Order: sequence, then structure tokens, then C-alpha cells
Amino acid sequence: SPWQVGVRVGGKYEVATIKNFDGFYENAMRKALEFFRTGKSPISPEEQLANVLVQEAAEQSVASGNTWVKLH
Repeated sequence: SPWQVGVRVGGKYEVATIKNFDGFYENAMRKALEFFRTGKSPISPEEQLANVLVQEAAEQSVASGNTWVKLH
């Protein structure tokens, strides 16, 4: 079944639904392979840290019964 990710930015909620799992992971693997081939990351260190923050918040949300959590 599809999965969703949602964020609130500036008082507005944005939700994305991932339905095409193969395409989602295929794109991720293409970016990873490009990184290994060139040594250049497709995202900045700041974006990488923001991704970790979102992932940690997602885990907190699941652990607290799927409630909204603030990013710090």
C-alpha cells in the first residue's frame, strides 16, 4: 500500500504520497550510483542533515502513535 510523508511549513501542510515504489527506489539508486561514479553528492551537506532530522522525527511520530512532531 502507498505511504505518505507530511510536513508543516509556515503554517501550511504539505503531504506527499508515494505509490510508485519501484520508481521511487530506482531514482534513489540512480542518485547513489551517480555519487559513487563521480564522487559528487546530489545534495548539499545541509540537505543531508535535514534529511536525517526528518527521518528522526518520523521515527518519533511512529513511536508516539503517529502524532505530529516538531523538527528541532
